[in-house]
Amino acid sequence: MRIVSGLLALTLSLALTACGDDDDGGGTDAPMPTTSAPTLVTPTLVVEWSEGKWRDQAAWLEAHTEPVLVEGTAEIDEFVGGLPEEFLESAMPLQDVDPETEALLVAGFANCGKQGEAQVDGETVRFVVSTAKDIQCYWAPIQVQVWSVPTGLTLAR
Repeated sequence: MRIVSGLLALTLSLALTACGDDDDGGGTDAPMPTTSAPTLVTPTLVVEWSEGKWRDQAAWLEAHTEPVLVEGTAEIDEFVGGLPEEFLESAMPLQDVDPETEALLVAGFANCGKQGEAQVDGETVRFVVSTAKDIQCYWAPIQVQVWSVPTGLTLAR
């Protein structure tokens, strides 16, 4: 009887050990693969200038409507250094941009019930202008926006 009790205890002990919490069902201690959702990147509008406020800067604004990606300390410094004096006070938020992790997307549009938006899709960034209102405008002032986006993106044309 004593042998049977000992065998029963040993059998139960082995069975309980095999059903432990760390059993991954595969007989190995390899970690289970996990999937994570892709990181969503939301560009941030840093500053914008409008011909409606700075009419005397119409030529500069018009020259900066084509989307351009400004990346790296030297390029960002050159861009900021080339701003009209009237823009310098409003451009102060550009000092907070970290050129190690952020680039600037500079783009503009004729604003007649429209809005601009930077969109990141994977490794690509694009500037999209959409119509916010269906209106007729006598004048559509040029608006230039500067967006902060992650470095290393390609500008879609």
